[in-house]
Amino acid sequence: MLEMFKSAPKQLEGKRDTVSRLEKDPVVSNTGEELERKRMRFPRSRSYVKAIKDAAMLTGKVEGVHDAIEKESLSNKLEGLLGQCFIEGCIAHIFDCEGNILEHYRSTEQMTAAVKQAYDIYSKIRNCVAVEIYTNEFCVVMDDGVVKIEERNK
Repeated sequence: MLEMFKSAPKQLEGKRDTVSRLEKDPVVSNTGEELERKRMRFPRSRSYVKAIKDAAMLTGKVEGVHDAIEKESLSNKLEGLLGQCFIEGCIAHIFDCEGNILEHYRSTEQMTAAVKQAYDIYSKIRNCVAVEIYTNEFCVVMDDGVVKIEERNK
């Protein structure tokens, strides 16, 4: 029994293969939608969180965000990634799936409804690094990689 707990951290090291682990999980009924939601709840890696923080501080390459999104195997339903921006006068910016900054926002008045809702969530949750914007929900990514799902109003 004790051996099981000792080996757990080793299983999480390195690149995560979220999809294959979830597909092998006998507890999960593998309908496409349930598998997708389970994958979305899976914690994000340290490298993913670091790439987002570096891009916000403009200390890292924006390409790092693209690489991080790719490594996390995020859904193709990802519409954008809202994060903090440290450019003076800017309150947030949004990345596309390729890691390109689509827009810098100076106020919430410039934002679309989905981005404004994501920003409202972002601004209320302490230790939030980013909000992933999906077709039907938002994934709030905390600074430790934990993900909280919020339903999206349409």
